Amino acid sequence: MKRHELKGQRLRKHILPNAFVYAPIRDIETGELWQYMMQVSPPWGGTHKELVTLYRNANSGDCPLVIDETTPSCGNSRFGCWVCTVVSRDKSMEGLIGNGDDWMEPLMELRNKILVERSNRDSREKRRRTESAYKEEDENTWGPYTPKIRAEFLTMLLQAQKEIQDSQGDLMELITHQELVAIQLTWFRDGVFSPK
Repeated sequence: MKRHELKGQRLRKHILPNAFVYAPIRDIETGELWQYMMQVSPPWGGTHKELVTLYRNANSGDCPLVIDETTPSCGNSRFGCWVCTVVSRDKSMEGLIGNGDDWMEPLMELRNKILVERSNRDSREKRRRTESAYKEEDENTWGPYTPKIRAEFLTMLLQAQKEIQDSQGDLMELITHQELVAIQLTWFRDGVFSPK
């Protein structure tokens, strides 16, 4: 947020020209946010109890009642896309698995495989899709994943989906038929007809 903020305003730049993003809760502390959520019901009804439970389980069961500023609050876990490799360890997913959500283990395995392979030069093409030259000394010119690695990722994803659906029910869909068709088209465009 600091990189895009406009000094002295609650606005920050947006990717669209002449557009700005308003950040109303930027200055709210985590403890203050949890206190508010425990006191005020969501506008759609119900409570925030399931959300507190989710964060508690992702935080290895730690979610104390905040009674002063020295007590750590719940919600120190980071949530995002399960496949995100911005951080080296997904402590939230580890916490959830540690608290009994074993069905997430195949997701963790795939995420960790992606984390390892994204920095492995042998797993990447030596060309970009734009046909620009590969420059050995420039790490920013790595191309797409090799057909072999793409196939490994897809196989792991399909196996994870099957395992999760067997234990959690068919409603848990990690990849749709339309997405599989889109992958097929992308691979065809890239000249990938079989993994090597």
